[in-house]
Amino acid sequence: LGSIVAEILAEANFDRPKKFRRLAFPDLFLEEYGSQESSLKRYGVTAENAVATVMTLLKGTSGTK
Repeated sequence: LGSIVAEILAEANFDRPKKFRRLAFPDLFLEEYGSQESSLKRYGVTAENAVATVMTLLKGTSGTK
């Protein structure tokens, strides 16, 4: 889903460019098992990281949490 959103944003010809950052699991086999909540936390897919990423994009800096 992230790829199609990125493609649409890249080709939409907005008056002002839009900022976009995918928040997802890394592209690898998840070797550790557990609950969905523990997997999300282990790989940093959390509400806190989403908020931090949005705040970083809004501030215009390139760092991520």
